[in-house]
Amino acid sequence: MTKPADLIDYLFDGKSTRLATELHQWMDDSGRFITFVDTYRDKIRKKIRTADDAGRSQDLRAELEVAYRLLGDRRLEVEYEPYASLKARGADFAVTYRANLVFNIEVARMRAEEGYFAEPARNEERVLRIVLEKLGQMQTNIPNLLVIHVLEDVAKTIALEE
Repeated sequence: MTKPADLIDYLFDGKSTRLATELHQWMDDSGRFITFVDTYRDKIRKKIRTADDAGRSQDLRAELEVAYRLLGDRRLEVEYEPYASLKARGADFAVTYRANLVFNIEVARMRAEEGYFAEPARNEERVLRIVLEKLGQMQTNIPNLLVIHVLEDVAKTIALEE
């Protein structure tokens, strides 16, 4: 298994970033996450290199945080972008629970926009748009879960129970 510092150096070409620091902390905390990052290092590195703005970098961070959290449960096995080889849109993760229940997880991030705290109805509309956009990535005949990362202050303004 590759050491966390070596993986970080490989992923970020020796550059220090906030994401690099967080990934290093997550790897220090979880041997399973080290294995995940090591397994998918080329895919992660490519995503880091193509994250040409802060928003795309935060999107990647959201995906990797979900993987880190999932791998905290030893009953779960996590595969990253399992449908990429099909050259079609697919979920970010295929998760296997106790070796027999498989489900997909798609991760989305609600990007901040100017005035987003002032308009709760606008935020609810944005959640709906995310759900509708991500439906196309859901696989049929398999359970799917959508995780939406959102700023805590924005989340407090969204009333999904209505």
